[in-house]
Amino acid sequence: MPNRKLSDHELDAILNSLDGVQKASPEPFLFTRIMARIQSSDDNSWARVLKFVSKPAFALAVAIIFLFINGYILLSQFRNTAEPAEESTQAMAMEYTGLTTPYYDVNEEIP
Repeated sequence: MPNRKLSDHELDAILNSLDGVQKASPEPFLFTRIMARIQSSDDNSWARVLKFVSKPAFALAVAIIFLFINGYILLSQFRNTAEPAEESTQAMAMEYTGLTTPYYDVNEEIP
């Protein structure tokens, strides 16, 4: 329709179609009802929990607790795996003597 020429009668009909338009207005107490709905949703228990959890202080406290737990677990594992010096030295000596024996001397050929 970009190339179609409108007559004066059609243009007047289009322009006059906006004569009866009025400004839109909300119903009475609309803003009050909206604010009451927003405040009632804040009273929900999940909303209170989420509001508390989303605070940076809570996130920092949880991160510190996790770091302490991880540190405790790591230290307890290192304490359990540490062997006394005598046992480790003896075990190493037994392994060393087993490796120094040449295998070709043990298996002699019989003619």
